[in-house]
Amino acid sequence: MRYASEARAIAIASDFNVIHCHDWLSLPAGLEAKKASGKPLVFQVHATEYDRVSEHCMDRDICAIEKKGMEQADTVVAVSEYTKRRIIGCYNIDPRKIEVVPNAVDPKKI
Repeated sequence: MRYASEARAIAIASDFNVIHCHDWLSLPAGLEAKKASGKPLVFQVHATEYDRVSEHCMDRDICAIEKKGMEQADTVVAVSEYTKRRIIGCYNIDPRKIEVVPNAVDPKKI
């Protein structure tokens, strides 16, 4: 929450075009920056809480943060088609809002 407060202050004082968050840990800060600045928020998802832990150990607070972020983000970036399907299935996010950008290098292009 302290990070979110700092992000809000930075967003008010800074000139930038877009907010880019990775996973749930930085999301409260990104949401505060979006609220303070009105700038678009891109939320990049490497894994969801559903992927990180078993159903019996799932942290519902983290799930709520992820869902809120995906709903409020202007674009959600998933690192794979699998992650995109999980986002749609677990969080009911509109698939048109999700872009897949693989988190890897294509060795053929190097």
